[in-house]
Amino acid sequence: MENLVKNSIKSEAAFRHEFYLSLLLIIIGFQIGETSIQKTFLILSIISLQLTELLNKVLESNSNIIIFNNSHLLKNAKTIGTTSIFIAIGGAFFTWIFILF
Repeated sequence: MENLVKNSIKSEAAFRHEFYLSLLLIIIGFQIGETSIQKTFLILSIISLQLTELLNKVLESNSNIIIFNNSHLLKNAKTIGTTSIFIAIGGAFFTWIFILF
């Protein structure tokens, strides 16, 4: 997992930007949350988003290697990965909105 994070930060600019933004949001989450439960929800929503990004990266890289004959399964795997990221972003967004307002 550690090598995956290091390689993703070095090789992918989008992941690097998301990672630095996540660090900033985690710091802000510590300061914005009034109770320990609010702080936990704010921070875990951002951490779950990053974990989903990493799992999607692993899914896509493995599916490109393993499934080379069946493009339908490859398309489904990439769609599921993209959908999981969308759900994680939505969850983080609504968590922050509900706690802030």
